[in-house]
Amino acid sequence: MRNSWNRTAVLLAAAAVPVLVLAGCSESTAGSATGVATSAPQKSSGTAAPSSSAAVSRPRTFDMAAVTDPCLLVPEAIRTRFGLGGDGIPGESSVFPGSKTCGFSSHEGDWSIRVGAVPDGTGDFYRETGEVEEVRVADFPAVVAPDTRVVDTCYLGVDVDDGQLLDLISSSRKGVPMDELCARAKTVAEAAVGVLAGG
Repeated sequence: MRNSWNRTAVLLAAAAVPVLVLAGCSESTAGSATGVATSAPQKSSGTAAPSSSAAVSRPRTFDMAAVTDPCLLVPEAIRTRFGLGGDGIPGESSVFPGSKTCGFSSHEGDWSIRVGAVPDGTGDFYRETGEVEEVRVADFPAVVAPDTRVVDTCYLGVDVDDGQLLDLISSSRKGVPMDELCARAKTVAEAAVGVLAGG
């Protein structure tokens, strides 16, 4: 179990990395996930028990280990809507080791978002950041955790299967309000769930 100091260090690194790494994104180019093995297999509907709450229903489940390129979880229409440049920068999560991520930065440089496919993780991380809100994203249970300690950041974790998450970090160094950061993260997450579902 990580101690409090290590957990704080990880949170600070996670908040700072998306903005710093994404500064070099290129211009937007057309792209599609069609025909690429990125969609996670769907499992049967049912209920699941997140590690720190009662059983929660999901419309279906997704195997995040099957997501080979999280960049393809963010459709071109969403990138255009929010002015996100390029096709994304692949990476690996500093919070959920072994989890693949993809980061996008806006053309104006006012905000960035990182999307991660977490095959081994729970919502406990978000609950440890402080203030959290239980929400639903595309009818999946999710946790939203705003964080202002280093840079304005909205963490969003969507519970897509037992011990598996769709992880988003939406952050801004240039004054995008927190409620807007969280709203954008939710919109991106809903689009990503649509891609996972094959739509």
